[in-house]
Amino acid sequence: MSTATEHSSTPPPADLPRLLVWTWTDPDFPSGSPAILAALLDPLPAGKVEVVCEDRTQGRRQRLHRFRHPVHRYRLHQRLWPFRRGSRIRTALAYLCAPCLLLYGLWRIYRFRPGCLLTVYHQPLWIFTSYLLSKLTGVPVVYYVHDPYRQAAEHRGRLEGKLAAWIESRTLHHGLVVALSDYTAELYRQTAGIEARVLPHVADLSWASEVVPRPHTTGEEGRLVGYAGTIYENNQDLMKCLASVVEAEPRLCLRVWTPARQAVLEACGLLHPRIEIRFESDHQRLLEELSQCDLLYLPLSFHDSPSLPTDSLRYALPTKVVDYCLAGAPTLVHCPEDYATARFFRHHEAGFLLHRERLEDLRSWIKQWLDEDDTPSFSRGLGSARATFDPSRNHRLFREYVREAAQQDSKANQRQRNEVEK
Repeated sequence: MSTATEHSSTPPPADLPRLLVWTWTDPDFPSGSPAILAALLDPLPAGKVEVVCEDRTQGRRQRLHRFRHPVHRYRLHQRLWPFRRGSRIRTALAYLCAPCLLLYGLWRIYRFRPGCLLTVYHQPLWIFTSYLLSKLTGVPVVYYVHDPYRQAAEHRGRLEGKLAAWIESRTLHHGLVVALSDYTAELYRQTAGIEARVLPHVADLSWASEVVPRPHTTGEEGRLVGYAGTIYENNQDLMKCLASVVEAEPRLCLRVWTPARQAVLEACGLLHPRIEIRFESDHQRLLEELSQCDLLYLPLSFHDSPSLPTDSLRYALPTKVVDYCLAGAPTLVHCPEDYATARFFRHHEAGFLLHRERLEDLRSWIKQWLDEDDTPSFSRGLGSARATFDPSRNHRLFREYVREAAQQDSKANQRQRNEVEK
């Protein structure tokens, strides 16, 4: 779900360049990359930011507190509605229409006069057009990598993999690469020789200090397990396991905060009397409700899914990591031990870890947890984990990276002028 503060106590200095955010993701969506962007950009002064994105968020899926900067939504996908998302025909048509997107970007740059571009390094059409816009106009670009792009593209097919390799060979050495976590930065250093800067999530830590998790319940309702976020292909199998455990264990009940559709809930076995489905667009209220759970569940699949391989999932740090740390309730991280999410909780000693995927293993862990009189100390490093998302530090890093990108571009332009004069 949503992951961060709507405001910052430290406004950015006036010399911060204007920022045109060029990205597929709509900042009014309440989770994932949109929530990361919204938390990062909301505190910037009026007139400093404009966003161009796809129009992909509707109705109740929007977050309660709307994004405060101008957003220009590109509605190409709506024109292609006869073709399902992800189909080859729709993808081909989108690329055929790429010149229209590029012209629109040139128009927005002419109107807004940005000093820097920012794009989430995820969707190839938006990555490549941001590269072309930067080359055509001389405006520097920052690529913000939330999850590895090329690994996921290669998994989807040989053609997409070749396209991703071609795009990366040009873009990664053109703009400034910024990674969401140390683990993703480590990947790019090893595979591409890129020294990516690290810019973690931004979160409102002032509320976290007020969270007081409730003691374990032993009454008729049983202990409450919570899950918050979208149910994707990369966690459906483990959510199905959890639903089976809850169905067979009368001492448990499960509460799920998600925008998932009925068909997905049914496929995961989540339509059960002891499983409650909710959706909460108010971030603070969501954290308050999560803090009242006896256990929070954070699953990442052990297997490739049709759209996402484990090679990419290994480096993901979901936005629910932030929400769970802020809520303060015990967290069970269910994924392979070499995943970035597991490494994060293990490094900070901020949660329980389960690295075996079988239903029997989850059932055994839950039974042991239920039978214990007292939960062992799980949160000795919770303060350290929360500090990773410190807003004042991370907003300062963001300003430094934007200025660094602009300075690098100025040096490159000066070198070009010197070569011309020679």
